[in-house]
Amino acid sequence: MSVKGEKRAKKLSLETETRDGYRISKEMKGIWQVQLDLLEKFIDICNRHNLDYSLYAGTAIGAVRHKGYIPWDDDIDVVMMRDQYNKFLQYAKTELKEPYFIENEESEPDFYRQYTQLRRSDTTAIIDIDLEYNYNCGISIDIFVMDKVPNDLKKRERFIRNIDFMRKLFLFHRGNKVKKLIQAVIKPRYVIKKCAKYIQKYKDDPNAERCGIIGFRPHDRYRKTAWFRKGNFKEVPFEYLTAKITKDYDEYLTFVYGDYMKPPKEKMSGVGYERSKTFFDTKRSYLYYRDKKEEVRKLLS
Repeated sequence: MSVKGEKRAKKLSLETETRDGYRISKEMKGIWQVQLDLLEKFIDICNRHNLDYSLYAGTAIGAVRHKGYIPWDDDIDVVMMRDQYNKFLQYAKTELKEPYFIENEESEPDFYRQYTQLRRSDTTAIIDIDLEYNYNCGISIDIFVMDKVPNDLKKRERFIRNIDFMRKLFLFHRGNKVKKLIQAVIKPRYVIKKCAKYIQKYKDDPNAERCGIIGFRPHDRYRKTAWFRKGNFKEVPFEYLTAKITKDYDEYLTFVYGDYMKPPKEKMSGVGYERSKTFFDTKRSYLYYRDKKEEVRKLLS
């Protein structure tokens, strides 16, 4: 799948089109364009500083199967090993300027997801849980971080149990009175930062054979660390951009999704598929909706 010599458009057409029998609206194209702009900024920093990353999850499938978005998808996911991720965040702090914003547990007091979202502050993307907080809700791409887990099964189980325990202290903020009482004593912000540090415990272990997005999904199926090792990446087309993916993408995608080259028929036809509940606005900043939360809530219901 060579990218060299391949002629592609330098920007995304914003006109309605049909791909694989699925109609993509002008509105969705507008969202894609903002996300592609964010991806381009991310790639630029990674390329200039020789940082490794891979397109991930549905975005990786889209790159391999469609050379861009899966037609019914509305987000972009990338993943980095912890050492590369930490370096990226350091560079991004100084190199990204408004309207671009790095959102994670360091930059936002209420942000609890244990990964980073690169956002455009002059746009809006709100899900229902966001209405409870006042953090940045611009359109984003997700930058997930892979952390190593120990090979020894007992150590791994104990490690994951500890992460689970910390997560339960700061997640589900709409919890019962007992949970709210506990959070009044043990501040979620404190636990979030402790958890972010703890999940890096095995980052320097050269023998760790497995890794996962354990800060976000502790019990997710662990991937082979070798798939995301330094230098094990290749360039592929993604819409009008060129992005990287693990060279072992076939093994990785088959492990997670099975026959990933065969799209689900109901999604190809647009039947029986509902997009994620997100309120998008590519023209206005999320700040415009700060005092319109009830209106947005109705649109999301």
